[in-house]
Amino acid sequence: MKRQSGARAPRPDLAPLLAALDDIVFEFDARGTFLQAWARNAQKLSRPRRSLIGRTLDEVLGEAAAKPFVEAFSRVLASGQAEEMQYPLEVREGRRWFSGRLSRVTRGRRRTVVALIRDITESRATSEALAAARRRLEQGEAQYRALVEYASDGIFVADRGGRYIEVNSRACELVGYSREELLRMSVPELVPADLAAGIADQFEQMARGRALFFEYELKRKDGSLVATELSTRMLEDGRVLAIVRDISARRRADRELRQSQHRLDLIFDNTSDLQVLIRVEPGGRLVVEMANRAFHALLLQAFGVDDVDVVGRDRTDALTAIGVRPEEIERERPHFERVIRTRERADYTIDVPGPCGQRVLEVSIVPVVEDGAQACSHVLWTARDITDRVRVTARLAASKRRLSQILDALFGFVGLFDRDGKLLYCNQAPLAAASLAPEDVLGRPFWEAPWWRHSASERERLKDVLRRAAAGETVRFEATAQFGERLASVDQSYGPLRDDQGAITGVIGFAVDVSERVRTEAALRSSLQEKEILLREIHHRVKNNLQIVGSLLYFHSRKMEGDAAQAVLRDVQARLEAMSLVHASLYEAADLAAVDFVAYARSMAEQVVGVHGSVARRVQVTVDAASGPWSLPLERALPLGLALNELLVNALKYAFPGDRAGTVAVRFSASDDELEASVIDDGVGASDDARSTAGFGLRMVHALAEQLGGRASFDFGAGTRARLFIPRSPRPSA
Repeated sequence: MKRQSGARAPRPDLAPLLAALDDIVFEFDARGTFLQAWARNAQKLSRPRRSLIGRTLDEVLGEAAAKPFVEAFSRVLASGQAEEMQYPLEVREGRRWFSGRLSRVTRGRRRTVVALIRDITESRATSEALAAARRRLEQGEAQYRALVEYASDGIFVADRGGRYIEVNSRACELVGYSREELLRMSVPELVPADLAAGIADQFEQMARGRALFFEYELKRKDGSLVATELSTRMLEDGRVLAIVRDISARRRADRELRQSQHRLDLIFDNTSDLQVLIRVEPGGRLVVEMANRAFHALLLQAFGVDDVDVVGRDRTDALTAIGVRPEEIERERPHFERVIRTRERADYTIDVPGPCGQRVLEVSIVPVVEDGAQACSHVLWTARDITDRVRVTARLAASKRRLSQILDALFGFVGLFDRDGKLLYCNQAPLAAASLAPEDVLGRPFWEAPWWRHSASERERLKDVLRRAAAGETVRFEATAQFGERLASVDQSYGPLRDDQGAITGVIGFAVDVSERVRTEAALRSSLQEKEILLREIHHRVKNNLQIVGSLLYFHSRKMEGDAAQAVLRDVQARLEAMSLVHASLYEAADLAAVDFVAYARSMAEQVVGVHGSVARRVQVTVDAASGPWSLPLERALPLGLALNELLVNALKYAFPGDRAGTVAVRFSASDDELEASVIDDGVGASDDARSTAGFGLRMVHALAEQLGGRASFDFGAGTRARLFIPRSPRPSA
C-alpha cells in the first residue's frame, strides 16, 4: 500500500530505548516543567522519578539554582542549537557533578527541550587530577630550568662522546664562551693538555656508576685558567652531568689566610712581650700550645735554662720543669680560673724569683672564645718584663721625694701652674709662713690665694703676669704678699714651662721674701745719701780752702818785688785753681765717684783764658772729645787736670809772643788700651834751648803722666804738640 502523498510516517516509540540508557533523560517545556523522565539509574536522583513529572525546576532546585537552566532552555528553544552544561547537584550520594546536553524537540507545533544528563563526577575528578599533575609537571620543569639556568655553579651536560649538549649561563661566564660556542665544543677543549689524556678514564669510571670529585683548572676563551671544583656523574640516559664551582676566590682566600697566619706567627714569635697560648681542655686542664721567643729568652735570663720545651705540656708541669716554685705557680691559678669562668680579661703584676735574680712581670690573660661557643677554647698569657721600669720608677720616686724635700726646705716659693693660672704644686715654706694647708691653695687660681687678699691691685697684676708667662714671656717683679699678719716684700719671677718639643704646658714661678734686703737697701740709701752730702761738703770746703790759698798767693805776689817771683806765685795760683776746679766739679756732679773730664777741661780752659786775657783776645782755644769714657775718678782726674793746665798755660804764655794770633786745641781720643789727651798749638814753637833744657812745668807733666801709669810726648816744629797717654784702667800699684 503506497503512502499517501504528504502523509507523515508513524514515529517509532523511543521510550524503551531511552529507558535502557545509563544516562538520565528529561524533557522540559519552556518554563522548565518536567514533562518526561527516563533513567535506568534513577536511584542517583534525590527524588523518585515520578514525583518530578509536572513540577518545575524552581520547585525542585530552588529559584536561584534553576535560573541558569531555564535561561538555557529559552535559548535552545529559540535558536534550535544544542548547548552543553556542567553543574553540581546534591543527590542521595551527596554532591555530584553532571553534564547535560540540551536539544530542541518539535512535535507538531509544540517545542520541548530534551536534556541528556550524565554523572561526570569520577571523570571530572580524573581530569582535574590529570590537569593538576600536568600543571605540576610544567611548574617543576620550569623550576628545574630556572634552577639550572640561574644556579651559582656552572652546569655542563655532555654526551658519552664528551660533546656538550647543555650548559647554563654560569658555565658560560666561567669559561668566557657563549652558549652557542660551548655547544659546538667538547670536554677536552676546556682542559689543559696535560690533563686531557685522563678524560677517557674518567668517563669509564662514571659509566661504572662512580661519581667523581676533583679540582681542575679550566681553560678560558682568553687563554687564562680558572680554578674550579668539579662534581661529575653519569645519568641513567648516558649523559654526563658536571657541576663546576669557581674556587679562585677561595684559593686566594686560602693563600691570604696562610700568609696572614704566617704573619701572625712571625708577630707572635718576634714580639718583645712574652706570649704563651694555652689550650683549655675539658676538666679545666691547661696545656701549653705555643710559646714565643721572648718567653724562652726570659727562661734563660731569669732561670738560666734554654733547653726546656714547654709546648704540649701541662702548665703546672711546664713551669715546674723551668724551676718556678709551686707557691708561685698557685698564685696565678685563681686568675686563670676567673678568666675561664667569666670570659673577662685579667691584668695583674707578679714577681718571678729565680736563680738569676728577681724579675717583675706585668701580666694579662685574655680569653679566646670561638664564634658561637659558650666557653673558652684557649687563653693567651701575655707578660711584659718591667723589672727595669720598676727600678727606674722607684729611683724616680725616690728622686721626686728628695726633690720635694729639697724644695720644702727652701724658704722661697716654688710653684707650678697650668696655663689658666691654677696652682698645681707648691712647696712647704710659703704655706707654713702663712699657716696654710695645701688644699687651701692647690687647684685654684693663684691670684685668689690668701697671700694676695690684702690688695686688689696685686691680684690684677699677678693675673696679668701669669697670662704673659703662659704666652711665653718671662716676667720678674717685686710685690707685697701677706703672711699671716705680716706684709712682706717678695721678689717674684714667672716663666713658661715647656715640654721636650718646646710647647708651653704651664707656668713655673719662683719667689723670695726680700723684706730684710729692702730694709737694708733703704738703710744703705739713707746712709749713702748722708755720705754724699758729707762728701759734697768736703769737696766744697776743699775747693774753698784752695781758693783761699790762691787768694793769699795772689795778694803776696802783688807785694813781692821782682817779676820772676811774681810769675812763680801766679803759676802756683793757677795750679791751685786747677785743683779747686776738680773739687768744684765733684761737688756739682750727680756721681761723686767720677768727674766728667771733658766738661772739666772746658771749664779749666775758660778759667786759664780768663787769667791770660790779653793773649786770649788773639788766640782761639777749643776743646774736642772724639771718643772714649772720659768719666774719671778723683785720683786720676787731679793729676791729669794739673798736667793739662800746665800744657795749656805754657801754650798761651810762650807760643804767641808779641801780637801773634793762633789757635790752641785740646783734644781727647781713645784706643782699645789707652786714653789720649793732646794740647796742640800753631805758635812759634820752642827754641833749641827750651827743647834741650826742660823747665819745671814740663818736668811736672812727665811726673804726672808717670803717676797715672802713662807717658808724655812732645813734638816741636811749626807749633807744639804735647800728648799724654794713660791706660784705660788704673794699673795696680807695686
